[in-house]
Amino acid sequence: MGSPYLHSPHCPSFEIPTVDAAIYRTRPQPTAALLGQTVTLRCSFYNLRTDDVVNWFGPPEFQHISAARNVHSRYTRYAVVDSNADAGEFNLEIRNVQQEDDGIYRCSTFYAENAADARLTVVVPPVKRPEMIIKSDPPTVGQALRVICRSSGGRPAPKLTWYNGTHLVRQPVHGWNHGRKTLDGQSVLMLPVLTKWDNGMNLTCKADQGYPELVEPGIASTVLNVQYPPMVSAVKTVVRVKEGTFTNLSCSVDSNPEAAMMWRKLDGHLPTDGEERQRSFILPSLSRKHAGRYQCRADNGIQPDAFATILLDVLYPPTIQTQFDKVDVLFGNTDYSLECKADGNPKPKIRWRRTNTNLYFSNPLRFSKSDYQTEGDYECVAESLGFRTASRQAVINVIGRPDIRGEPETIRTSQGTSVTLLCEVNADPPISSISWFWRNDRGRQTALRKNRVSGVSIRQRATAMGTDSILVIDSVGTGNAGEYSCKAANMFGEDSRDFTIVVEEDMPTSNGTKPLPPPHPKETSMMELEDFGGTMKPRPPPKGEKDLYAIGVNYPKKAAAILGVILAILLVGPATLYLNRCRKKRQDLPNNMAAVIPLQRVSDMRVSNINHVGQGGNVVMGNLQREDSTPSEHNYEEIKDEDVYNNEKNDLFVLTSL
Repeated sequence: MGSPYLHSPHCPSFEIPTVDAAIYRTRPQPTAALLGQTVTLRCSFYNLRTDDVVNWFGPPEFQHISAARNVHSRYTRYAVVDSNADAGEFNLEIRNVQQEDDGIYRCSTFYAENAADARLTVVVPPVKRPEMIIKSDPPTVGQALRVICRSSGGRPAPKLTWYNGTHLVRQPVHGWNHGRKTLDGQSVLMLPVLTKWDNGMNLTCKADQGYPELVEPGIASTVLNVQYPPMVSAVKTVVRVKEGTFTNLSCSVDSNPEAAMMWRKLDGHLPTDGEERQRSFILPSLSRKHAGRYQCRADNGIQPDAFATILLDVLYPPTIQTQFDKVDVLFGNTDYSLECKADGNPKPKIRWRRTNTNLYFSNPLRFSKSDYQTEGDYECVAESLGFRTASRQAVINVIGRPDIRGEPETIRTSQGTSVTLLCEVNADPPISSISWFWRNDRGRQTALRKNRVSGVSIRQRATAMGTDSILVIDSVGTGNAGEYSCKAANMFGEDSRDFTIVVEEDMPTSNGTKPLPPPHPKETSMMELEDFGGTMKPRPPPKGEKDLYAIGVNYPKKAAAILGVILAILLVGPATLYLNRCRKKRQDLPNNMAAVIPLQRVSDMRVSNINHVGQGGNVVMGNLQREDSTPSEHNYEEIKDEDVYNNEKNDLFVLTSL
């Protein structure tokens, strides 16, 4: 290190040497110790010279305690420990700390700059926990409350704080009259006006010396018991119950202390068969005479009393008055209706539904058509809010001629393939006979009997709705082409379905699969394609059970045509029409016809996506579009018995509901 020079005109120049000052490595830190414990104050230096001495000074007024490792004889509980002169470490240990040891200590050397001081705090616990005194007994709503917290002894003196539950009470707090007042060793909390919400308050006074690691804070707590008058409310202000049932009229009461409850009937005498149970009035078996207004009144000695009123309305359940016998309806009958009558209080809502379904119909129950999907079990349902639903069953049995499902069908196939024809028959009573006939291309008709024609087999299977008859041609040849007809008969009549088999020399690129109809909405049940030995045919819906939702609902005539058009558009989309081309004879018109569309000649239309062509072209189902760009006018009109609509080519195109 360089040396400064002093210059004087009267003195010769000379040099004053300087030394490296000691630097603190560990400075003494403020420390707290519990009375009677042992505590160590740490101190160490860098650059400590061999001739430098570390000194400790302490209370009172920085008395000299030690030099190096030597401790003055009057400090018998003191010692310099962990002393390492080479490392510059000199720690002061005080055993059995006493109150006179409390104060400021200094560790320094002759050459050290900025001597380091640290305070030792000797903690003396209070002699007992704080106590809480309430100056009002018992506290009552509307009064003021004064609470005192006292602490005895302790050094340093404990700080007293108030808590409402776990929340610190600070100044100012609404309704707390400036929070708290503190005197020596005690704190006073003022609540100027008590409310019912102060009842149950967990009030806590905490005495904390500030050294929780040495002394746990003292706590005194109490739960306020504030008395207040009763408040009464009815559990239900209006009670509607069924006649003959158990009823409990109840009131809820909030009071402190607990209130006594009394019951009375405002518009008559309190029923003698009822039972008072404080907050409840029990009627074990209701009758209509029990109806009226009831009052519950509560009193706990703190004014005012309180009461609540309950209206009891006695109701009786719905009952169905109409008796239903088994109803036989002829197949094909239209505009059949069945009415149900019921009574109840309140007036019940009357509806019909198919048994075991959630499909409801208005009353009276009407059918626009009667077929085998219509028959089944129905229920008249009478509903009133708060009561068990009343229901009565009606069995509708449809009887009549057989009904063969499906329309005439044309099947195009190639030689050598297998063709399966399915005839699904619904009938009640059961069919007496079912027959197959074949008319070849030359017009010759042959009755096909079971397993009597080479390569052709016929089998039957019973179903829940009737009988299925299945005709299978194992290997189709040109000699098998022609028209096939399935006929079923019973005592009421007969029905038939036609199939046309067209044998082509070359296999179609689509492997005989006909174009599928346009996709329907998810809610619409479409016919799937089932492969019977290489021949594609429509697969009918499952027939394990009747279709419980297949019911014809009779709508007003003015809406029939519009509804048919809407149904068709919803089912097949606005760009597709399902059309039936019919003859002029009225009996050939389909029963489910909803509206007609007079169109121009078929030659003016382009037919695409043909998916169903019947014998002789009588039925066409596909996408129709005019070749020219001029839209034709379509008039949707209602079909009447005396009306037959046809265009100039005597062709009638009927839009049917699917």
